[in-house]
Amino acid sequence: MAGRGVRRDDEQAYFYYQMAYKRAKDEGDGAVWGSAAPRLAGCFEYGRGGERDRRRARDLCLEAEAGLLEAVPDQPWHKGQLARAREGLERLARE
Repeated sequence: MAGRGVRRDDEQAYFYYQMAYKRAKDEGDGAVWGSAAPRLAGCFEYGRGGERDRRRARDLCLEAEAGLLEAVPDQPWHKGQLARAREGLERLARE
């Protein structure tokens, strides 16, 4: 899947998701790292941009859920990301 006029680059996506996740985690912004974690989890779940690691993907989904549960009452626009993290947890539990 590629964006309009942009070639898909899984390694670059992984790099930027990892960077966003770490930066937000360091700053303690649960809404931001909670939003970055499901995207990074997808990289680990499917082996995009690096090695496949389903345990790490699950851990990231759990972290995302925790961070977003803190953010959702104050910032309802994160509900979609919370749903995405929970879908990831369900998917990873089935496989």
